[in-house]
Amino acid sequence: MINLTSEWQKLGIEINGEAIGFEGRPLTKEEYLKLMPFMRADLSLDDTVKLIDIASDIIPDAVRGFEGLNIDGVPADPAKLCSLATGVNIIPHVIRELIQISTVSKNDEGN
Repeated sequence: MINLTSEWQKLGIEINGEAIGFEGRPLTKEEYLKLMPFMRADLSLDDTVKLIDIASDIIPDAVRGFEGLNIDGVPADPAKLCSLATGVNIIPHVIRELIQISTVSKNDEGN
């Protein structure tokens, strides 16, 4: 049996040795398909820019509740993060987590 979920999940990344937690939901089919061309290791600079642009449109609706990441002294708002140049280094890590929970893997198989 394969157990899939569309529920929000606790996720986390590490940036410069600092743990950042957040909740994320699996991507919709449309979101996943937009990201598919960029799901490879050999991205050019142009592809990376396109990926960050697409991810910046997805993250505000797919992420909430940042912990360990503040903007102006308060927990980061996903939309605000995506609008800042400083977010460019964090966005790929966040979207990678969303892609991972949206992909069927061996861990999704039950007994």
